Amino acid sequence: MSEEVSRATSGGADDRPGCPTDRAALSQRKTTRSHKPAGRPVERGANGTWHVRGHPQARAVLRSADTKQAGFNAELLEGLPQRMRPPILYQEGQPHHEQRRGTARFFSPKTVSESYRDLMEELAGAAIRRLLRKRRADLDALSMELAVGVAAQVVGLTESRLPGMARRLDAFFEGDVTGFGWNPRAILGFARNQARVAAFFYLDVKPAIEARKKEPREDVISHLISLGYGPAE
Repeated sequence: MSEEVSRATSGGADDRPGCPTDRAALSQRKTTRSHKPAGRPVERGANGTWHVRGHPQARAVLRSADTKQAGFNAELLEGLPQRMRPPILYQEGQPHHEQRRGTARFFSPKTVSESYRDLMEELAGAAIRRLLRKRRADLDALSMELAVGVAAQVVGLTESRLPGMARRLDAFFEGDVTGFGWNPRAILGFARNQARVAAFFYLDVKPAIEARKKEPREDVISHLISLGYGPAE
């Protein structure tokens, strides 16, 4: 029996114990090319949706001052008070370009290497030590913690009243923000999402704003405060 198993798993199979996979037969390509014709560079579908497939055309659309944000429920911002400036994510045209230029220094390769490399290595080392100690880990949670740990330093979210900002952010992003309805399930979901937003603001954002008003630092929150942005923005 053992000889039959040996013959069945030989001939190109991985010779490591317990691995019957013929790794030589597996494709090493990370992506596959589509052989489906791309069609016209710009085309309007039967339902009125425009399809932009050509690279020059797509670049022109994305760079156009007439292109408007349509993701992250951007249409809901129309209900905000006019005195409030929209968040950077939703800004359009010149204000968007100015904010991009103003915050670019926080994300440049030189800044990342000089200011955040040690932090990245420290967080990665702590994650590895925790993995070796527990001998198991949720890779999604691990990646989220590393990303939030670095992003928090860049943005300035370093004064949280309670630990667990990564979990609060994860819960916020997992929420259904597709809209509001009057059925009980939609109302409950809306209330839950608002509670998550409030928890993140009061536990993580508000303390950071208060600290930067007293002592500005080289981060995004200090930059926005210097431009006159308020807590609600």
